Amino acid sequence: MPPTLSKARTQLKALARDYGLEVDPDAIIENLSVGQQQRVEILKALYRGAETLILDEPTGVLTPDEADHLFRILGKLRDEGKTIILITHKLREIMAITDEVSVMRQGAMVKTLTTKDTSPGALAELMVGRRVLLRVEKGPASPGKVLLDVENLVVTDDFKVPRVKGVSFQVRAGEIVGIAGVAGNGQSELLESIAGMRDQLLGTIRLNGEVLSLEGDDGAARARAAGLAHVPEDRLRMGLVTTFSEWENSILGYQHSYGTGPGLDIAMARATAEEYIKKFDIRPPNLDLKTANFSGGNQQKIVLAREMERNPDVLIVGQPTRGVDIGAIEFIHNQIIKMRDAGKAILLVSVELDEIRSLADRILVIFDGHIVGEADPATADETELGLLMTGSHASSGKETN
Repeated sequence: MPPTLSKARTQLKALARDYGLEVDPDAIIENLSVGQQQRVEILKALYRGAETLILDEPTGVLTPDEADHLFRILGKLRDEGKTIILITHKLREIMAITDEVSVMRQGAMVKTLTTKDTSPGALAELMVGRRVLLRVEKGPASPGKVLLDVENLVVTDDFKVPRVKGVSFQVRAGEIVGIAGVAGNGQSELLESIAGMRDQLLGTIRLNGEVLSLEGDDGAARARAAGLAHVPEDRLRMGLVTTFSEWENSILGYQHSYGTGPGLDIAMARATAEEYIKKFDIRPPNLDLKTANFSGGNQQKIVLAREMERNPDVLIVGQPTRGVDIGAIEFIHNQIIKMRDAGKAILLVSVELDEIRSLADRILVIFDGHIVGEADPATADETELGLLMTGSHASSGKETN
C-alpha cells in the first residue's frame, strides 16, 4: 500500500475510534447498511478537517437505533467544538439533539429560539402558522373481509435481482396494514408489483377474491379498473408529470373516463380538478398552474386526491408524507384514517417509524425481501422493531397474514 494511502487509513481508523464511527475500511460501500454509509460520509468530512457539518434529513432511512447512535456522534462532535447544522422536519429530533432552532415558513426565517425554551407544539405552530394536532386521532379498527391477498410473491428489480422473496400477507376492509423497514429492503418493488407497475416473477395477488393479472404495460390500468388505487413513493418520478397543469395531473391514469374515443371532455376534467382543490385544500387553487410550481405538500395532495376520490376498494400508499410540512402531514393522516373508517383496505409503506405506529392497525416488518415479523402498534417496542428492521431477529421471524 502506498505511504499516502497507509497514512490515510491510519487517520481514518483513529477518527472512527475516537468518534464512535466504526466501519470496516475494506468494505465495499454498496455492501454497507445505510447507517454505515452515513458514517463513511461523516468520516470523509472529519478527515478533510471540516469544522461545520450540514446534515439534511439524516435519519430518513435509519432505524431508531441507528438514529440514536448518530445523535450520540453528533453530540460528541459538538462537544469537540464542531458546528452541526441539522435540517429536519422531525420535531422529536430537534428537541432531542439541538441547542438552538430556527424555523422557516414559506421561504422566510420566522423565528430563532433556544431549544430548551420551546416545545414541539410551539414549533409546529410556527412552522405552519396555526395550531397543529401532533398526534393521529383514530378509533379502533373494525376489520371486515379480505380485500387484498398477496401469496408467495417474488419480484425482481431492474437488474433481475430478487427483491421480494416469497412474501405473503392480507389486508382487510377497514384496516391499515403498515410495512416497516429500512429503505432498500424490497418495499418499493412490493408496492410497484401490486400496483401493476412491475412484473412479478412468482406468486398471486387477489383483489376482492379475484386474481389480478398485472403483467404487461397495461398492468397498472387493469389494477385501477379492478378497484386498486396507488399513491407512489416518488410523486415526482411516478405520480406526476410536472410540466402538465394541475387539472391534467388530476386525471392521470383515469383520463379514459373523461370521454370516449380520441375526444377528452376537458370541462368535466376541470370540474373534477376544481372539486379536488376545494376538498383537499390544494394551494394555490389554480387549475392551470404547472405542477412543478406547487410545493411538495400540495403536489402530494394532488396525487392523494386523484387516487382517494376514485372510491377504490384498496389503497396502497408509499411514503405518504415524504418532504411534506407538518400542516400537510396532519391533513394527509386524517384522510387516510377517513378511508379506513369508510371500509377501505389500506397498505401503507413508510420509512417513518412514528408514522407507521400512529396510522397502522397492524405492522409487518420487511427485511431483505422477507416479512420477518408482525407487531401490534399499540404495544410495539421501538427497539424490537428496530432489531427486526435490521435483520437481527430475522431468523425467528416468519411470513404472516
